[in-house]
Order: sequence, then C-alpha cells, then structure tokens
Amino acid sequence: MQSKMAIQFKKSIFTSLAHQRLLVCRNCRSITSLIDASSCAICSKELSLHSLTDYMSILNKPRGQAEVLFIGCFVLLSIIAATDLLQLLISIGMGIVSLVVILLIRAKYRTELMLMQLQKILLKKQNLIDRGLENDFQRALEEIKIGHYKQAYEILREIGYFKHNDTIRNYKIDCLNRFVLRTDMELELDSLVPSEYNLQFIIYLYEVSKVNKQLIRRPTLDYVMEHREAIEALAFGPELIANICSATLRMRSYVDLYQLLIIDYMDKLPRERFLRLVKMIAANTEYDWTEITSRASQIVHSKYDYDPEFKGII
Repeated sequence: MQSKMAIQFKKSIFTSLAHQRLLVCRNCRSITSLIDASSCAICSKELSLHSLTDYMSILNKPRGQAEVLFIGCFVLLSIIAATDLLQLLISIGMGIVSLVVILLIRAKYRTELMLMQLQKILLKKQNLIDRGLENDFQRALEEIKIGHYKQAYEILREIGYFKHNDTIRNYKIDCLNRFVLRTDMELELDSLVPSEYNLQFIIYLYEVSKVNKQLIRRPTLDYVMEHREAIEALAFGPELIANICSATLRMRSYVDLYQLLIIDYMDKLPRERFLRLVKMIAANTEYDWTEITSRASQIVHSKYDYDPEFKGII
C-alpha cells in the first residue's frame, strides 16, 4: 500500500464566473486556465498574461481613443469653418457635449457592452480555449509522471472549472488518494462524482466522510444509493454508509429522501448523531416518517433506555 503525502494546497482563487479564470497571453495569444500563472507556458514570456476582461480593455482602448479623436477632428473642422464668435462657441459647445454624451453612454452600458464582447470572444476563440485547456492538461500529466501529484492536482482543479468529464475526475481522484486528508483542507466532492461505479472515488469518499461530512450533498448521496450494493460489499463499506447517513442529518429534506437508507444503518450512528435524528423526528411531525420513527423508538429502548437525554422525546 502506497504511503500518503502530507501536503498543503494553494488556496483556490474565487471568481463569480468561470471565464474570469481564463488568462490570455498578450505575446502569443494563447489561453490558460491557470489563474495564478505568472508567465506563459507556451512562449515563456514573463508578465504577459491578462484576464479576459483586462484583455478586452486593452483591445477596446484604441476604439475609445478613435472616438475621442473623431470628435476632436469634428470640433476642429467646425472651429475652422466658423465665421463669427457665436459659431465658434457653438462648435466648441457641441464638441464638449458630444464627448460627455459618449463618455456617459460608455460608462452606463460598460458592463453590458463588456458581456456582449466577451460572449463574442468566447465563441470566436473556443478552439483556442480548448487548445489552452489541452496544454494545461498535458502539463498536469507531466507533473504526474515525475511524481509531483500536488502540482498536478492544482492544475487539474483549474481545468475542472471548464471540463466536466470522467477523465479529468479520475486523474484528480488518483492524485487526491495520495494525500493525507485533513479537516482544514480545501477539498472537493460533488465535482468528482463519476458517471459510473469507481472504486477509487469510493475510497476517496470514505476518507472525506471521516474529515468533512459537510461536503456530502445530494449528488454524492444519489451516487451512494445507486451503487449501494457494491459499496456494502467492501470491507469499509458499512462504515462509509454509516458516515453517509450521519451526513444526511444536516437537512430534513435529506432525511426524508434517504430515510430507507437511514433506517437500515440507524443502529450504527454515533450517539450524538442518533440523538440529533431523534430530536429531528420529534420536531418535524408534518413528515410521513412512520417507519423511521418506529425504528428510532426501538433503538432508543434497546440501546439508550438508561440515557436521560433520550427520555420522552419519541
């Protein structure tokens, strides 16, 4: 069995939209998903990478200058053509008003214009984006070949914002299963749920269920239900599903959706989690929880009849 590595991930940079993670090289126009890269991996140019938004601002700068220059030329021609002081003042005034109007329009609709231009760029450069993501992926594979699994995972994590397939998921899972997982780590789970049964994912899920049950949400719960029989056949399978059941107790909707699973593993819940379940059942009588209530009552009487905290709840 391979020894696991104790590592610390780089903190992932938050962006509200995925495209904000893409960087464009001003020198060779290549694109990368590695948001914290300092130099272009294609042309090796330092400090040449810019976000798409900054890149568009650079592209739009000449356009804005051209508009100001056009107004300036118009005003200059009007001044030259003016035959008296009144016409001169009118020409200057119209130039100033035109400039202010254009600046106000650009400021007011800047976000909308930026989004429209961004959509055009994303469509126009989709092949370039795909090529950039493939370059990033090949770089991750090179890191894996030389045993740099932490660096490889961090690259794959960035690619995963754009590519959602089992190939990327499997490589990420392979890397993650080489690390010692801790409660303070920035882990992922929903984004790793594969499209079919995957033992390596189950092993990773087992480790996650021990350190961060908050990550276990509906995509993972549905996956466990779909592959329950195969999971139960594993040596650690019953413990894993008991941990999964503990995770469902965060939300009433989860208890309602997965109550048959909870019923089967209720006697394996830790005391504090079982107490939470009993209190949840008592506080939510509007749900049709007849079977789960009956099973909980049996366990209270058989295992916790002596425990004063369970008295009179159900």
